[in-house]
Amino acid sequence: MTSPGIWPCPQLAPHPPTRTGRQLTRFDWTAERPYRVRVLAYTCSCRTIVYELLASGGRYVIRRVYQVEPRKETYAGPWLRCEADRMWALILTDEAFL
Repeated sequence: MTSPGIWPCPQLAPHPPTRTGRQLTRFDWTAERPYRVRVLAYTCSCRTIVYELLASGGRYVIRRVYQVEPRKETYAGPWLRCEADRMWALILTDEAFL
């Protein structure tokens, strides 16, 4: 795996592909943070933007983290688990307009 990010790549998590495909699904991002969350999956931290699949009280959201100063977080969702898994797969396969 090659890393276009600015940090050394630990190669422990997937890298979303470079935006080259047809993005069919648009995510609506908000700054509204869920109260308590548990991280279920995440993309590699070697990129400037990291995505995390989070569980929050029986609902699921995706967090987008910009690793810049100051750090910026936005959230998409909430969804039920099956829909959240589908949205997560769209991010990992370049089918989501982010």
